[in-house]
Order: sequence, then structure tokens, then C-alpha cells
Amino acid sequence: MCIRDSSKSKKTIYTSFEVFRVTKKDVPVEVLEFKDQVHGFAWEPMGHRFGVLHGEPPRVDVSFYTMGDEEQLKPGQALQVDKLETLSKKGVNEIRWSPKGRNVLLAGLRNLNGYFEWWNVDEMQMVAQDEHFMATDIDWDPTGRFVVTSVGAWRHSHENGYVVWSVLGKKIHTVQKQQFWQFMWRPRPICLLSNEEEESISTDWKKWKATFEAEDLKAKESASDEERQVRIELMAEWESRVANWKAARKRQKEIRGELRGYTTEEEEESVDVTEHDFTVLDVKEELLDA
Repeated sequence: MCIRDSSKSKKTIYTSFEVFRVTKKDVPVEVLEFKDQVHGFAWEPMGHRFGVLHGEPPRVDVSFYTMGDEEQLKPGQALQVDKLETLSKKGVNEIRWSPKGRNVLLAGLRNLNGYFEWWNVDEMQMVAQDEHFMATDIDWDPTGRFVVTSVGAWRHSHENGYVVWSVLGKKIHTVQKQQFWQFMWRPRPICLLSNEEEESISTDWKKWKATFEAEDLKAKESASDEERQVRIELMAEWESRVANWKAARKRQKEIRGELRGYTTEEEEESVDVTEHDFTVLDVKEELLDA
């Protein structure tokens, strides 16, 4: 849990965060202080990190912190809040985590005209950057694989619509729609797998990968055999049509020969072709009265 406390001294605004570990004994608390203005805070879903937007707008700093990962702790070492990285001078005013964590979208909405950066926080690497002019809203899908940016009519009367992006920042689909107000993903159904089965997908993924690759290869080979059979049948049909056309052509040629008394080849051999060359000796122009 986190509590934000802001205070002002003359023209300077100070912000502090009190971070509580509510699942630990005696609920230990840590204080995180910022000597500049804070514009946004967002927890990582299904993770132990959070991001903070702070600094002087329109270009602010984005700092990422971790509460500590118990699985990576050494014996006797206590959990504590540590800074992971600070991204300096970013033209953004929103930080939106993927519902599955790890990936985050830094956005410059509304007055910042829709500038976006996709970041992989595990690698602390920017994956992509792009723009959606005048964007006002961001909506991640429940799986964390796609994200929608939109321009709502509640804010702008023009450029209304939405864009669907992949988690890697690739533009997939664009819709322009006047009087567009809001985009909402259909809620994802509750997973039918148990917690142990979900964990096995991650821990035993190599085994599952080999199983599914074998099934994919089998399906591909089956599809290849079916495709090959279709091609053979099409080629046989084509050859049959060509043979019928040649037979009809030959029969027509015989009928013409019977009616005319000679064949086309004999006609071409008996025809005399005379060529004449003409030379222009003089050209005279005359004007005619209308």
C-alpha cells in the first residue's frame, strides 16, 4: 500500500510516499521523498515494481522502483525499496502498465498530442515509439497482448476513433468514427486452470513447447499432403481440358479441309505475295478558299 503526501514551501512542492508492506509482520513502512513535483504514480500489476512521473512539465522524468523480490533475496537480507532506473526528460503525462506486468506504456495524452513509448521494464529497453494525434484514453486488453488508444468526443470534436496496437507497439487496426466516446474491452473469463496448472505452464514450458511443436508439424504435414493432392487433381483437370481442346481443334481443321478441298498449309504454300515499293518524289501544298 502507498500513501502520497505533498507539501509546499514557497514555490517548491515536495512529495513523499509512505510505502507499507501490509502482508509482513508489524506492517513495516518506508518513506520515499521527491524534491520536485510528482505528476503520476502506478503500481505494476502482478509484480513488485512501481513507476513515478516527476519533474517540471512538459518534459518530466520517469523513475521505476522495486519493492524487492523475495525469490532473489539472499539469506538474512531484508526487503527494501530500491530505484531501478530513471528515464529523463520524457514528453509524457501518463504511465500505464500492462495487466500482466513487465511492459509499460508511457503516454503523452491530451495536451501532449498523443506521443507513446513502449518499454520492457525487465530489460529496461524501449521497444517502440509512435503517435496517435490528440489521443485521450488508453485501454489495455486483459491479456496484456494488445492496447487501444482512442480520441474521445468528450474532449475533441474531430479525429474521433481508436487505434489497436500490439504489446510491441505495432499498429494493427485503425477506426475513424465521429462521435466516438469510449472503448471498453470485454472482460476476460476466469481461468479454468488451477494455480498449480498455471504455474506448470511457466515451469514446464519446454516440455509443452516440444509437444505442441510436434502436433503443429503433424498438422502441417497433413495439410501439405492435402494441398499436394489438390494440386495433382487440378493439373489432371487442366491436362484433360487441353487434350479436349486439341481434339476439337484437329476436328475443325479436318472439316475445313473437306469443305474447301485443301488444307490451310496448302493454301499458304500456293499464295503468291507481291510487294510494292512507292517513293514520294514531290510534295506540294495548296490552300483552298473557304
